[in-house]
Amino acid sequence: MNSSHFKHIRFAGVPIILALIFLSCGQKEPTSSQDYAPRNIEIRYNLGRPHISWNTDEPTYGSVFYGKIPEDYDHFTYESSGLKENHSIKVLDADSGFTYFFRIRVHADDEIVAISSEKTFIPQSAPHEEVLEWTMLNISEGIAIGDCHFIETPNGYRAVIDSGSDDTVRKFYDFCTDRNLQQFNAAIATHLHWDHYGGFISGILDRYSFDSLFIPHSHTSDYSWAYSEILSEANSNDIGFGKIYPNTELEWDPLVNITVLHSGTIGDGDENNSSAVIKFSYGEIDFILTGDAENPAESVILEHYSPALVDCEILKVGHHGRHDATSAEWLNATNPEAALISVDQKSSYDGNSLPSESVIRLLTEQGIDIYRSDKNYPNGESYRYGHVKVITDGEVFEIIIN
Repeated sequence: MNSSHFKHIRFAGVPIILALIFLSCGQKEPTSSQDYAPRNIEIRYNLGRPHISWNTDEPTYGSVFYGKIPEDYDHFTYESSGLKENHSIKVLDADSGFTYFFRIRVHADDEIVAISSEKTFIPQSAPHEEVLEWTMLNISEGIAIGDCHFIETPNGYRAVIDSGSDDTVRKFYDFCTDRNLQQFNAAIATHLHWDHYGGFISGILDRYSFDSLFIPHSHTSDYSWAYSEILSEANSNDIGFGKIYPNTELEWDPLVNITVLHSGTIGDGDENNSSAVIKFSYGEIDFILTGDAENPAESVILEHYSPALVDCEILKVGHHGRHDATSAEWLNATNPEAALISVDQKSSYDGNSLPSESVIRLLTEQGIDIYRSDKNYPNGESYRYGHVKVITDGEVFEIIIN
């Protein structure tokens, strides 16, 4: 398959359409039913921004894939609400004056059931939107894996959660140069493993301005040296240093609720399970960042929170998709529509490739769209590296491939 699953695919025949749907949502082929076909598709403009609406005879979920090139989509927009017959999606990230090509994807019961023919819209303007942005940077490269996430709230609070290692720090520099980023409000190291905090002490805290740096309130004893290392770096750069505790709120922006679901050691000697797990909620959209939290930390969270309180639209898969994280119970409770994995196709851990096949199978069986930093289309098979950006206005969320 070509590096883009949609690029160079022609939709002249039904078999090709089925192939697209098969690739775009795991291993399930679509169910054919006239009841599910999107009908009465309309495009209206509110302050110049396209709103795409349609209806189905049966309650379904809906999403819109779009891009500037026919049959080559790099924006994926999802509804926030559940099963319904009348659908409407607002496009968030389209440039005014350009023609965009889109398809509507209809899904129900964890599988694709219909997809529309390709249509077009032309944004008439690009008004400012109060959006929450989360970008999962593509920093993993071969055996050098790690996490690095950029957050910007609607009111402009900027944070970096995890930093990769010294081997990947230049990718963060490039990202900041492209975005003209120099000043940040906060940094968080979710736990004291080098591929999550190493970049902070290998140049990031020296090169950029941060008000504060936070780590979990406790860590395993084997990593006391790492605690001293990151504390020293913060002090040498006159950066405020603090600890985050479970069941607390981070007051970054009055428009966004930020809850620390977990933070600190659970007594099993595994630093991964000290990871800060943080939920961001803006309007109707929720997403959860998990660090490297494994199954035991997930179980601790589920003991303290009901499924309704950990439910989310987007989940950052723990521990780079390794089999020791992302249990079936965790997925059933969080119930995401999309999952993000920071990984490289060459990544391995203890001789096992990442992400683990068992995790990918579990996500696929639940109909969750998978976005990886090394595969730039949902549930892709070919490799095309890039950052994965999520933006939301609190009503819909959009995943953009850079």
